[in-house]
Amino acid sequence: NRSGNRTLNRVLYTMAITQIRADTEGRAYYLRKRAEGKTGREALRCLKRRLSDLIYKTMHDDLAAAQQLQPASGQDGECSSGKRDTSSRPKPAARQVRSP
Repeated sequence: NRSGNRTLNRVLYTMAITQIRADTEGRAYYLRKRAEGKTGREALRCLKRRLSDLIYKTMHDDLAAAQQLQPASGQDGECSSGKRDTSSRPKPAARQVRSP
């Protein structure tokens, strides 16, 4: 919604304007919406929604790919609780205090 994440809304707006200015698929989509009778604002809103859907899908796919690359639970220092197991890590050496 418009009152949501203002930074994200600004990024989507910038992306949409950039797409409209250049000869891209986004511009063709925008012009198609205008030809359907939508106002400039409505067509821009549609383009921003299309871009946000694309970003969400990309992030979701990246997350799924990253989860496939991670080792199974309990390996690589992970406990079943999801917290790091630090028992196998080397302990730091004790500091020696020097007198001035």
